[in-house]
Amino acid sequence: KYHYKSRVVRKIIRLIEEKKEPGIDILDAIMILNSAWKDVTESTIKNCYQKSKLLEFSVDENDGDVISDAIDENELNNLGISPEILEDFYHVDDNVRRIIVKFSSIQSSISGNVFY
Repeated sequence: KYHYKSRVVRKIIRLIEEKKEPGIDILDAIMILNSAWKDVTESTIKNCYQKSKLLEFSVDENDGDVISDAIDENELNNLGISPEILEDFYHVDDNVRRIIVKFSSIQSSISGNVFY
């Protein structure tokens, strides 16, 4: 919300300085929202979910070299794929944290609430 609101305020100030009617139409709102969303960091999202207590955070353990087990080096060579490329692909998300949603957490958090 912070990024969106600060952009809206800056836009309105700019419009006033340009002696134009201050206001935001739907297209402006969408464009500002898109721009603001790009500034939201992974840690901001993580902190929001941790504070809400809706999700349990965990890091998946490496289950072994699954891709190497499934495709041998000869098959890779036949496909024109170097083992290094496969290795890069396999490890591309090693540093990405995975969020595991517990259905019971979501269910208990919304029980009794009516959404329209």
